[in-house]
Amino acid sequence: MPADNKLYVGCRKLGFSSSLQDYLDVELDELAFWGKYLKDKQLLWLTGAIIPAEDIEKTIFPYNTDLELLVAPPSDESGGNPYYEIADIYTPVDRLNFDDAEVVNITRGSKAGLLLNELVADPLELSETLDEGVSDLRQTDEVSFSFWIYPDVEASHPDGMILEAVSWDIQLIEGNITFTGQYSVDGAIKQEMYSVAVSLGIWSNFGFTFRKSTGFDIYVNGIKRSADAEYTEGTGSDPGSPVDDVIKLRRWGGANNVTVNDLVIWKRYLYSFESYRFLGMSPSEAYLDSHADFYWSTDYYTTTDKAAMNTSLPIYKAAASTVQSVVVADGEIPGQTNKGQAMKVTDDNGWLMLALEPFSGSTTTYTGSEFAGTCLSDPSKCENGLTVALWLKLSTIPTNDNIYYILTSGEEDSMSRGFSINLHQQDLCVALVDGEKYWKVCMASDKYSADGWMHLAFTWKSNEGLWVFLDGDLVAANKEGVAHSRPTDRYNRITLGRNNANNVFGGFLSFYFQEVAVYLHFSVTYRIRELFALSANYHYSQADYYYSKESLVTSSLSSLQSASGQTPFVGPHGKVDAENKTIALGEGARLVLEHFDSASTCVMIPSECSSGLTVATWARNNLFLEEGDSPIFIVSSHAKPEKVINGSAEGWTIYYTEQTFMVTLVSGTKQYSMTISELAKPLLPQRWTNIGFTWSESVGMTLLMDGQVANILKAADAATVSPDAFTDSSDYYLMAGHEDNKNNTFIGIYNLVIFENYYFGSKAYELTGHTVDVISKYSTVDLMWTFDGPIHDFNNKYDEMVLRMETYDSSLIGAALQVTRDGLHNASLGNYSSECVTQPSSCKAGFQLSLQLKLSYYTPGEAGDDIGSILMLGSPDANFEGVAVQQLIEDGEDKIVALVVNDKYTWRRAVTAVIGEWFDLVIGWNIQDGIAMKINNKKVSGSQTKTLLPIGSSKLVTNHLIMGVGTGGGTNQGVDAVYNDISLTYNSKVTVEQEGRCYDTASLYYRLNKGQIFTMENEQYVKDRESISESAFKLAGDGYVELDYFVDHCFSDPSRCNNGLSVSLYVKLLASTSESQTLLSSGAAKDSGYSITVKSTSAGDDGEPKAEVKVVVSNGDSQWEVVGDILLNTWTNIGFTWNNSDLGLSLFVDGVHIETDTQSSNSKSDTQRFNLVIGRGNSDDAEDFSNAEFDDIGVWDSDLRAKQVTEPEEDEPLYEVVGIILQGKQCNTEDELLVEAEEPQVVETTLDSLSIVTLQPPNCQFYDESTNYCAETFEEFHADLTNDNANETFKFKLNKIPSILEEISKEVAQHMPNTSNSEDDLRQQLELFESVKYFEVDDVIDPREADLSIQHLVTVVNDLLDADTWKDAWDTIDDNSTRGPVALMTDLEELAMKITKNLYIGLDKEDDCSNFKSGAENLLMSCQKRRLKLCDSEFIFPEYDKLSADPSLNSTLEKWKRPTDNVYMPASLFPKHEYPDDAVVSVAVFLYEEASSVIPSRLDVSTFINLEATTSADNPEAAVDPDKVEQSTVNSRIMSILVDPQVPAPLDECIIITLEHKQANKDNKRTSYCAFWDFKLAGMLGGGWSSDGCEVAETNETHTVCCCYHMTSFAIMMEPEEEEVHDSLPQTISMIMYVCNGLSIVSLLLLCLIILCSKALRSERYMVHLNLSIAMIFAHGSYLLVDFAEEASVMCKVAAIAQHYFFVVSYAWVLMEALWLFYAVTNGTLMGKMKYYVFFGWVVPAGIVILCVSMYLNKYGLNEKCWLTYNDYLIFAMLVPILFCLFLNASALLIIVCNLPQPTLKREDILSEVRWAVFFAMLLVPILFFIWLLALMDVLKINTSDTVMLVYTAIFSLQGFLMFLVYGVGQRSVRMAVMRRKYQPEYPSSALLSHRGNSPASSTEISRADSAYVEVKPQPMSRPTSRSSKEKSDNSSDRTQTPVTALHSRPSSAESEGGYIS
Repeated sequence: MPADNKLYVGCRKLGFSSSLQDYLDVELDELAFWGKYLKDKQLLWLTGAIIPAEDIEKTIFPYNTDLELLVAPPSDESGGNPYYEIADIYTPVDRLNFDDAEVVNITRGSKAGLLLNELVADPLELSETLDEGVSDLRQTDEVSFSFWIYPDVEASHPDGMILEAVSWDIQLIEGNITFTGQYSVDGAIKQEMYSVAVSLGIWSNFGFTFRKSTGFDIYVNGIKRSADAEYTEGTGSDPGSPVDDVIKLRRWGGANNVTVNDLVIWKRYLYSFESYRFLGMSPSEAYLDSHADFYWSTDYYTTTDKAAMNTSLPIYKAAASTVQSVVVADGEIPGQTNKGQAMKVTDDNGWLMLALEPFSGSTTTYTGSEFAGTCLSDPSKCENGLTVALWLKLSTIPTNDNIYYILTSGEEDSMSRGFSINLHQQDLCVALVDGEKYWKVCMASDKYSADGWMHLAFTWKSNEGLWVFLDGDLVAANKEGVAHSRPTDRYNRITLGRNNANNVFGGFLSFYFQEVAVYLHFSVTYRIRELFALSANYHYSQADYYYSKESLVTSSLSSLQSASGQTPFVGPHGKVDAENKTIALGEGARLVLEHFDSASTCVMIPSECSSGLTVATWARNNLFLEEGDSPIFIVSSHAKPEKVINGSAEGWTIYYTEQTFMVTLVSGTKQYSMTISELAKPLLPQRWTNIGFTWSESVGMTLLMDGQVANILKAADAATVSPDAFTDSSDYYLMAGHEDNKNNTFIGIYNLVIFENYYFGSKAYELTGHTVDVISKYSTVDLMWTFDGPIHDFNNKYDEMVLRMETYDSSLIGAALQVTRDGLHNASLGNYSSECVTQPSSCKAGFQLSLQLKLSYYTPGEAGDDIGSILMLGSPDANFEGVAVQQLIEDGEDKIVALVVNDKYTWRRAVTAVIGEWFDLVIGWNIQDGIAMKINNKKVSGSQTKTLLPIGSSKLVTNHLIMGVGTGGGTNQGVDAVYNDISLTYNSKVTVEQEGRCYDTASLYYRLNKGQIFTMENEQYVKDRESISESAFKLAGDGYVELDYFVDHCFSDPSRCNNGLSVSLYVKLLASTSESQTLLSSGAAKDSGYSITVKSTSAGDDGEPKAEVKVVVSNGDSQWEVVGDILLNTWTNIGFTWNNSDLGLSLFVDGVHIETDTQSSNSKSDTQRFNLVIGRGNSDDAEDFSNAEFDDIGVWDSDLRAKQVTEPEEDEPLYEVVGIILQGKQCNTEDELLVEAEEPQVVETTLDSLSIVTLQPPNCQFYDESTNYCAETFEEFHADLTNDNANETFKFKLNKIPSILEEISKEVAQHMPNTSNSEDDLRQQLELFESVKYFEVDDVIDPREADLSIQHLVTVVNDLLDADTWKDAWDTIDDNSTRGPVALMTDLEELAMKITKNLYIGLDKEDDCSNFKSGAENLLMSCQKRRLKLCDSEFIFPEYDKLSADPSLNSTLEKWKRPTDNVYMPASLFPKHEYPDDAVVSVAVFLYEEASSVIPSRLDVSTFINLEATTSADNPEAAVDPDKVEQSTVNSRIMSILVDPQVPAPLDECIIITLEHKQANKDNKRTSYCAFWDFKLAGMLGGGWSSDGCEVAETNETHTVCCCYHMTSFAIMMEPEEEEVHDSLPQTISMIMYVCNGLSIVSLLLLCLIILCSKALRSERYMVHLNLSIAMIFAHGSYLLVDFAEEASVMCKVAAIAQHYFFVVSYAWVLMEALWLFYAVTNGTLMGKMKYYVFFGWVVPAGIVILCVSMYLNKYGLNEKCWLTYNDYLIFAMLVPILFCLFLNASALLIIVCNLPQPTLKREDILSEVRWAVFFAMLLVPILFFIWLLALMDVLKINTSDTVMLVYTAIFSLQGFLMFLVYGVGQRSVRMAVMRRKYQPEYPSSALLSHRGNSPASSTEISRADSAYVEVKPQPMSRPTSRSSKEKSDNSSDRTQTPVTALHSRPSSAESEGGYIS
């Protein structure tokens, strides 16, 4: 045997050699071992053959114990069967009290009874509780009767009377029970006689039910026998008036001995679905008893009666077992109407065994061999599969590793087949093995109920796998299984409470069980509820009150028990037809459903409903009521609903009146009454409608129709009424219909559901019992066929004989319809002769046919059947009118063909088929366009043909809707297909619907259509985010939506979210402002809750406008916030996930994780809001309205990060999966419920030892061997690393730090040297770096390894402290967080110290200590571990000579110009009495070169003012000036010093710190202070500078020496700013600024006044000057405003924005002046351009400034000049436009100068004005250029002298004055206007200003406003003389060439007198 104890396959190992030899090329399968010698037939095991059951030695495996029959005691010793007790009359044998002492009470089998034998000579009369109409059916309309009978086997006299009443009797005649009954019909006596066979020698139950309108129905053993009984009908004789109303028990002469018991009478008709009442069973008991293949009951009455009928399946228990019978109250098991008991199997040796038949004797050794060779014991025998279920309640859930068996048939044994239900490690598991494969499914403890009843079921078939259901819902499935050979079926017993072997492996479990039922077939998903009599609808099973179609008639056991003796009785009254799928209430009919005996019942008195009330029912009315007709009451909570309507009683009622449904509810003094809104869909006659309401005292009422909102009435709008006070409950009962319904019509009613709470709007569709997709479609189509749910039952046209529902798909809820190619299964959905689709020629608007399909491949038959019929209406396959959908092979592939035939044409379209999976098919047709088709929401083209029908074609029509077979014969045959949800709409438009919206996992999902929204104000529906339909809405102004209302719920109060909270919202933000806008809120804006808000921010890198989005979550105690950016005018998904644990709050934008906040802040709030609001905050006074469009909102009551619906793929990070779910892009499929196949666990297997080898998974980039943590990507690692529990999760050793920090440093490096990094960028890096401190460090570290490990840390910190890259981001973070730059430095220092403490240090080193060092451009670190006896006890640190030995560090020292900063630590710091000789201390010193640039300068002034040792060279005793101290800044490197062990402060002797000044202190005039960063300074977030415990020992121009008495984590020396120079420069500059700016403003105002007051100066040119002057006045004014504004204040921002705008505007108008001159000289054009000047002068600059402000608002006014920031070069947004205008100005002037020698303008006096204007402009432009070049130098930080600054200030402030000189004083026209002389326009009407090319100018080109003033000399007037026509022509020609022929609106005086100026 090899030493390694291993088994080798395919090779061998020789001896103890290490190599394997003799390899074989072989294939192996199924290796098996048996631990014993095999012989005889056992040798067949070697082949894996199945051994016949009869060959198995069963008797060698008996239970070694005695068993006894388990019989439960009665649930109530004093009462009888509960279902009989609620009848009107119940007389069990023990209550019969006869005078005849000879009456015998005898037991027959398991049931006792009254023996009617020869001793009973006279009739025994039952008269005590009878009334009129029970014995005489002529006096009643309805009655039912039941009794138990036991005929003796010996029958010497076979005939005899049993029961005799006035008008009916029951006899036993020749072994048959013969019933004869008479009743009165229209005055005549009608008689019916039935004879049915019963068995002799066993008990039978016989019953009849009577209704005058239908006669009698006979039941035997709960089975209706009316149809197969011998029946005789005739006319009876009138028996006359009865002497007394009695029923007699009697026996004739020598007739058979008969035993009877349990005589029960109901004074109403019992419907066929109530037949369980005859047997005294509950509905579930009766259903399982009649339908299940095996059913074991634990109820005393059921087991007793079934045993009496020889139909009981017994249960045995071990004689010593501890098994208890426990009464189960009605309603204790959810959704069940129960009676009797459950069994409790205890963990004290408690176990049971199920049997098929009783065995003789009270005790025996029972083998259970009756199951041998059956499906239950050996699943391989289950040809059709196996389905098993039981009700289960676990008493305890053990936490050990044992396997506890609940129900088993042998699966657990390695030699046996079978199934088992077991509990293992708190997982509830189902396992099954059939000999070839093994299947197993387990549910974790959070998936099942640990303390309540649950219904556990599984179904299995070899080709389908194992499917497990909990409470009727599929929870998991294992479809494949694993190969596992078990050739025998060793154990064939079925056991409860232990394993099936002789041992007790694992022990006993304590649990309750009830109703074990088995079906010998596989069950489809939707039928599980039906098979086990569960609530038929999941949504209804959650209701407080649910009445199905049956329970509307029968009510519940508890309701009947509580209503016993009350009037009216609970049940149907009047004309009630309930034999069909729905209930019809005739005139005056009603269903009394429930009596309430307390005024505090919410359903009865709405004011008692603390959480609201919701009611819904399906109803149909056969006619429309006219005005004035009495209402028809549908459902009411009051006997007199009219009192609710008039407000005199509390309660509610749903009723029908005047062609609509109405709801009225009275709560207290408020009445809510409403009808269907006109905006809702129209109410159609004869159509089933789901009508209901949801109401809350605080919200109001919402009327619901078909699961959608039909109207809204707010609480504030409710009417005020005065209802009568509650006196008694006699008028309060729940009722459907009403006795006053007198409109001679039937009301249809189906299902009533009541919730004692307000119902969520997004879930309103659940009240219909259908999915949202089905009910939405039902609301819009004309015809619809579903195969489950209410809508299926409403359709009464089904041909039930061919309806097959045997296929399922987990993506579909409920049933589907299957047809087969062989024709055995096809279907007809009824006759639709009245529908146009059978005759398309009558479909005026066309039609649209929609269905869900799953097709198989089509194979043409040999007989030429090459066309398969999917669906057909009419006979289009035979050229008759109709519609057909076919499957065929065309062009080598499966095609779907749509065929439409009307009276003239045939249309045909073929498209490629989808095979093997479900798909949606839509076919639309109209006569104009033909056929359109859509598959899976996408239009498909295919080929379409249109052909003319042959002349004389028949119009024969088949009106049935047929699936699976054609109607025309020939080659049209069936297909293999499955159908679901078929609908027909008489509208041919085929539209593409929304797709890819998968919110199946969401707790709430709002599509935001009108049917889901409760309260809306000023909304407008718009196209959704896919631009498909108007299902999104827009809010603007004061619009908002109250989406839902949650009382004491997680969705309004996150403190109730035990599993967290997740929310998703699609929004298109249309506009944003600086003020916050709320998109979604449940209250976090003011109170506990959550909110999503936005406000404007800067544009992104691509220039797109953005807005900041902020999510806030508050749980009342703490608050979390995250911030991100979204684009405007773009559909964006905003989502967040939150929990109150380590994960905190995470923000997602379009599925991308943006930010996580794990550090909550305190936020106490006692107020809670219950509304979920869109478009504003959730408070009454909220004004933060949004301007946006909204679509799709999903809410989850869990944190999607922590609990995934589906596990992420191996290569898919967690956050990516969450993002997909939030976007609605992860759709549920059946695969999500599938579990991995696993090998079986068998009880005979033991493992003595396990060798566990842990290997790092191959894809793990970051792996933690101590916790098996694995992260495949850095992003995944980042997410986990920044988790609050990272210190518990990560245990990375030091050798992992380099690779991790290398990744972090790469992240940081991506941002270098970018100067516009955001706060979010920096915060992300800080989160990563902070988590590094959790890393573990090895106990002993080599210094070389420490150097390598720490270098990445130093690099990251060095880069993050770079001022050029991160300054602005640090400023923002430091103001809002404790995580400032000092905290970052502290993290580095603490980790470095952790490494230093564990450095290796030798014992014999006398000249050195262990140390390591590192550095970067702005950081030096020196760490040392010192053994005091080997190293100097006092030392100076750092040791620069050792640092210089490192080339990289030496380079840094060179850049720093050889620093001399150091710290001296005296020997007294480590006194020998406290530090022994072998003591080791660790010291770390850090120097930061540029950190002071990013560390804020805030300080605690008080600590500096109180200094006693402040040194000043000039005046050491001078008092400290607080103002100067407050202005102090850092003037040295920053040094941090750490020592371990920490030395307690204050120190006995100070440490000496020497720090070098960064700027020399010339002449020692500035005061120096020693300070350190104190994190605990009051009122300073993140800390500040303090000088406590430090004093200046010495200072000079270059250094300061500090004496400090404490060792802090961060100690530095700090100097104040340079004192103000007491010279006149600042005052001079200020004086110049005020004087010059004032002069400029006054002179410009004067110029404006001159222009405005002089009419002659209102030309375009002077309008340009006027605009220029106004702009420059505001520019100078905003410049002066700076002195009154503080840095970064609002006024400072306003001043900066104003300067930006008005200076750009001013220079734009300077350019406009140049352009005016340019056009005047080059084109001779003097006017007509003003609108362009205004646009370029005011509008264009406004656009520039608005764009900058929207993108960089926070960059304005951040410096002392209230100027635009220089760091981001925003200043160039001002400089560039100004310099550009000056450049264009200069260019225009040059062109003008070049054109002046030959101008187009010919008048010399005008040219003179222009020349002067050009001259002054050419003087002004260089000066302006000079001013702004100086400004540019300031931006570029080019040093300037004081003189230059004085000159710059003066000429900058005189810009306006210079413009006054140029455009005012320098203009002759202005001077003459001031002198107010008599003027003449400078440009008379005859002035010759010709255009180029001598083209004439328009007479309107120049107006009077364009004239300038000239001096006018008097001219003599001459009489006009006649001129020749030629002269006139010449003059005319001259005038037409003049471009200024009309300078004035009226002619001048000279012209009017006939003269003109030449």
